[in-house]
Amino acid sequence: PRGRRVNEFCESLFLRVRDLERQIRSSEKVSGVVRIGTHETLGEVFFPEVLNQVRMHFPDLIVELTTEDIRSHWSKLEAGALDVVVGLEPRQGENLYTRLLYSDQFGVFCRKNSPLMGRSDEIPISYVKLAFEHLGFDIEKYLDRLHVKFDLRFSVESFTTVRALVAKGVCVGVLPIHIAGPHLKNG
Repeated sequence: PRGRRVNEFCESLFLRVRDLERQIRSSEKVSGVVRIGTHETLGEVFFPEVLNQVRMHFPDLIVELTTEDIRSHWSKLEAGALDVVVGLEPRQGENLYTRLLYSDQFGVFCRKNSPLMGRSDEIPISYVKLAFEHLGFDIEKYLDRLHVKFDLRFSVESFTTVRALVAKGVCVGVLPIHIAGPHLKNG
């Protein structure tokens, strides 16, 4: 039932986007520059397909995508140095229009047959501290529910880095399901 609801929502969203595209194309040619700030992880996972679609439908539109220091994106947006911020957490502000585009859940992931999971001492884990701070979420309490001892060893800046550390067997990692999902097939 949840999947059907998500599917219905996505189909209606897709139809609305198509309608908007038609309206934009019929009214005038879209050109100019759109400056977008985002996280490194979203730059890798989300934006390749988005930018392909933009290039296909709006060939005269230039997109400047920056993934540097996400903490400064919001102030740059308010100052007019960015047009849009696509972030991992919603922001409220008097001069900001905020819309939740997608939500996810976190999971703890490791390589298939990882010797890390058989350890009796603390298991090294990687996570994005900033993501949990924005959610007001205590990572230690989250991990305590799993009844496994974790060593919060690697606090990094992006989920891309967490994913790379997990893939190389350095540690287990806390990742959004959407980011980990494509790699689950490969172990």
